Amino acid sequence: MVPQLAKLTREEYMLLVDRPQYLETTDSIVLYENPWMDWWVRSDITLNQKVLLPVYPAMFAYSVWLKHQENKEGSLVDDVLYCFGVYIIGCIAWTMMEYKEHRFTLHNFESIPEKFDEKTIGDFFFSHHLHHMFANQEYRIVIPLWHICKVIIPTFVVLYFLFGTVVALDFNAGLGLAQLFYDSMHFWFHFGGDFKIKFFQDLKEKHMRHHYRDKTKDFGVTSSFWDYVFDTI
Repeated sequence: MVPQLAKLTREEYMLLVDRPQYLETTDSIVLYENPWMDWWVRSDITLNQKVLLPVYPAMFAYSVWLKHQENKEGSLVDDVLYCFGVYIIGCIAWTMMEYKEHRFTLHNFESIPEKFDEKTIGDFFFSHHLHHMFANQEYRIVIPLWHICKVIIPTFVVLYFLFGTVVALDFNAGLGLAQLFYDSMHFWFHFGGDFKIKFFQDLKEKHMRHHYRDKTKDFGVTSSFWDYVFDTI
């Protein structure tokens, strides 16, 4: 598919992205003839959950242990609360990152060039437009593990040098777990049934509006907070 897409003009590409396609199976499209290249741009929510779900609680537990080693005379409860506070900041940071990336990067149509090659079409198409065009493709919806590492590792390194190991561990545990929650929710929005809890059902309906009614609204997936703040609800 990529070589064919690279031949499109900007106008033709925009028309294509604005026409969602519902394919018969949830694993229908092949982006590259080379199977290794195609595998590189696939993603699996189950794999992400199995790999990452044990990692983030372990990071948090290790940070609590480190914090208490630094402050053995202090209260363990205070150390847990400190670590949990940094963890919550990481979770909140994800909601901001989610909104910012979705609105200003993934839907920045003004930056689409007049002509493409295979690299530039990949930069735009793989990032998000593929999902809008083929929303029922389950291996093209969640963030690949390698891309998650590109975010988590540099963030950890920066925070480590600025604030130390404990803050770096806790912030990234919150950031990473919130990102995994985002991917899991997003996957369920498209491939699961309705939610019994109204809060989550409202988020799903809002996301469906984003896909099929107005792509310039409803950018939040795990929260509508920033949509209300920036009037994109």
